[in-house]
Amino acid sequence: MINLETQEDKDRVSAAFQNLINSEGWQLLVEIWDANIDSLREQLESDEDGKETLEDVRVLRNHLKLMREIKDTPQSMIQKINAPEADVPDPDPFDDISDVKERKKKRDAEEVDNEA
Repeated sequence: MINLETQEDKDRVSAAFQNLINSEGWQLLVEIWDANIDSLREQLESDEDGKETLEDVRVLRNHLKLMREIKDTPQSMIQKINAPEADVPDPDPFDDISDVKERKKKRDAEEVDNEA
């Protein structure tokens, strides 16, 4: 399992994906996928014999989508790894003890300021 706890871990994994993108083997695969993508696109755009069914078109579209996703996987992973973490709202509607204590400290501090 990939550990992405620290920024150092994220940088290491991002660098590994970047190395993959720059490798000769990956570049060869991209060329093959690009040719296949072009071929699928041509098949979708032309219905020479007029016998393609809606199901045939769906299959071709799914293959096209899958090839694009595979081709873009390393770059997508780099973007996901380096994306800023969104604050996830706490689904618990009730305060925990630390929230209560923090609010009490703020109220106490405000009261002291108001008395002065």
